[in-house]
Amino acid sequence: MKKRAFLVTLIIVACSTFIFAQSDYVVTSKGDTLRGEVRILTYDLLDRVQLVAGKKNKSTYTAVQVRAISVNNEVYIPQRYTNSIRFMKLVKSGYVSLYLFRPANQMTYDGRYLVKMDGQSLEVPNIGFKKLISNYIEDCPEVYTKVKNEQLKRGDLDKIIDEYNTCIATKSKTPQPVPAVVATETVPAPALISDKTEAIKNLQTKVVSLENMADKKDVLDLLTDIADKAAKEKAIPNYQLEALKGYLSSNEAVSAELEKVITLLKGN
Repeated sequence: MKKRAFLVTLIIVACSTFIFAQSDYVVTSKGDTLRGEVRILTYDLLDRVQLVAGKKNKSTYTAVQVRAISVNNEVYIPQRYTNSIRFMKLVKSGYVSLYLFRPANQMTYDGRYLVKMDGQSLEVPNIGFKKLISNYIEDCPEVYTKVKNEQLKRGDLDKIIDEYNTCIATKSKTPQPVPAVVATETVPAPALISDKTEAIKNLQTKVVSLENMADKKDVLDLLTDIADKAAKEKAIPNYQLEALKGYLSSNEAVSAELEKVITLLKGN
């Protein structure tokens, strides 16, 4: 009887693991959705995710190769944090979204991080909350005043986010005057696009030639993704440029090529 109960328990656990694995997925930067068992791996500058789709089918992707991850029905999005890119757990989404992240040398997602739609970000501080948060949301005077007057405090972060998002949504619905100008189609300059592609290619070649570079594969993966976006005339996210600088800015052997790439891409 005990043996049968043990077998039933084992089957239930195995089925639960299979169900979770089937619900987990990775969305790549190319828009492909890959399902399987997902494991988030933390590294110095670029987080990675391991996807196991079968006994021998195991793949690893860096944070710049991924748009989103779902693990146990929780969504993780790559976000720039200082000079790194981390997979952060999405808690609340809107004009400003709230994420949780793992602070250095910790295994739990205890850090709180705010990201606006325009890319402005702020780690929720333990000290100086009123000053930093009020400055961050100053484009909504009503919520700004409540934080400055301490009507809303650190423990009211969810309410601050909700009120700020409502404020911005209301502003966005207000009709804006349309300037009386004739619309003209913007045609990208082929020479400029070619310059960007050529500059990225030159930097890739220089990185390949570097010896004893521990993060070479990560840098080349990052450059490949940037090159793909540039070729398709897509905007290059600022966090990718910052990550590139984080890897290469201290390396004099590639400083000229790096500076040219950053200058051309920021002039996008």
